[in-house]
Amino acid sequence: MNNSLFFETADNFEGFNERVENGIKYRKCTVSEEDSLRLNIIKGDYFSIEGKSNELTDKLSRELKTYVDRYDKILLVAIGNPYMTSDSLGYETVRKVKLTERTIKFFPYVEALTNISSYDAVSGIVSVTSADCVICIDALTARSYGRIGKVYQLTNTGIAAGSGVGTINVPICSETLNLPVIALGVPTVVSAFNLLKDFDGVSHGGDAEELSRLIVTPKNINSIIAETSAILAEVMDKALE
Repeated sequence: MNNSLFFETADNFEGFNERVENGIKYRKCTVSEEDSLRLNIIKGDYFSIEGKSNELTDKLSRELKTYVDRYDKILLVAIGNPYMTSDSLGYETVRKVKLTERTIKFFPYVEALTNISSYDAVSGIVSVTSADCVICIDALTARSYGRIGKVYQLTNTGIAAGSGVGTINVPICSETLNLPVIALGVPTVVSAFNLLKDFDGVSHGGDAEELSRLIVTPKNINSIIAETSAILAEVMDKALE
């Protein structure tokens, strides 16, 4: 489980249903228990979409609605650091979502700022609010620079805060919280290694390990976060209405 685009990282999985309709690209799959054990990937549903914003919003909101429509009290969790632009997608999205009787908003920040892990914070809020479903929103890491701000991913496998940049934490998922956990995200960063690996010497030289620790984000990340958070907020408003 990590905060990356599944279709980029599940190299040996062949069960993708990929199609393009009206300029929108869809990727969808379900990882079975057998494939999960065989390929060491998390069991569950994975859906991603990229394309024109208006149609994308409608399609993604309908997909999300199929997972959350049956629940009465939904906890919206803003994963990430609002003080770091590339990691502020969760905060900016949840901030923009309309608050209703059905929803609860929670902004746990990051462990570096609070000394409380995201899992501990979320599990505590779940216990006092009686939420019956959790939606986590977080920035993702891409392997391709061209996918930053372009691909919207939805899964029912939960999330491990910080895992996209190599941090190991207790996952926020159905197994740890004992209730459904949906994760929504958009890639906002790419590792320097993945960005430069096609250049001579990078893949095989001594710089590879060092480059894998460096994270790159576009200079227009402010506008990317503004646009993608607005789209995700609209998606959630439509799905939760």
